[in-house]
Amino acid sequence: MRSVVIVATAVAVAFVGADAASAKAPKPADAPTVEEIFQQAKTAIEAQKAGGAAKQDPLKEAIDGYRNGTLQLTDFKALVDCVNDPKAAPEHRNDAASALVERFGKVDLNNPEVRATRRTIARGIIDLMKADRAKDENGLKAIELILYAQSWYRQKMFELKFHASDKPAARVAAWGKMKKYLDKGQD
Repeated sequence: MRSVVIVATAVAVAFVGADAASAKAPKPADAPTVEEIFQQAKTAIEAQKAGGAAKQDPLKEAIDGYRNGTLQLTDFKALVDCVNDPKAAPEHRNDAASALVERFGKVDLNNPEVRATRRTIARGIIDLMKADRAKDENGLKAIELILYAQSWYRQKMFELKFHASDKPAARVAAWGKMKKYLDKGQD
């Protein structure tokens, strides 16, 4: 009897082992097909390319480079163009204005080259003093931020009593006085 039980057990084990070896795993219904995996990968690559293009904003790079000093002090054209452009994004205009203020806060203002560069930038953006508030309020705020900065023309702006909220005639008068001051080059 013992031998029958051992033989039956061996036959059962052999049968179960053979059945397990020949069995295939069932295919889940929710597993993606090869085509679906390909489409997902293609979409991910396109999103990565679009994200990479957005990260490489030349204006933002110029603003950050000017702010932290990796660009030369005389490489201000992109920032001045941004501040002057009423169609530019407000956050770019504010960043550009802040970068100009921060950069000149870090340099020696007694250096004649630094003063000449600051004067050139001021001449490039001074027309914002007489901008129409309804059309370019951000430009008025930017010029006020820059010119009232300690490292710029704060004292002269207090003398002129210029504010972005002033009436157009008062802003134009302040613009004329500031333009004459910059043209003299005695700053």
